[in-house]
Amino acid sequence: MPEIVYLSRRKLNTLLSKLDRKQAGDTTACSIIKSQTPEMLEHWQAMKEVQIIAVKDSEYYSPHAPAPGKVHPCDVSNVQWQRSAKQ
Repeated sequence: MPEIVYLSRRKLNTLLSKLDRKQAGDTTACSIIKSQTPEMLEHWQAMKEVQIIAVKDSEYYSPHAPAPGKVHPCDVSNVQWQRSAKQ
């Protein structure tokens, strides 16, 4: 069974802010660290600790990388990435 990392909107927005700050020239590792949470919580963090790093689409999806997977039609309007985009 694969490991699952639950990210709240707050954490996702934090990662996006870090990408924006990096692009603006600020110093940031573009990462957050999630620590293990008690099993009684609904969205239990089973791993002792995991680091999640934000990477710009233009860095992650290089011209040599496989094309990204399909996005569900309901989410297409929220996804503004294009392989040729300079982000």
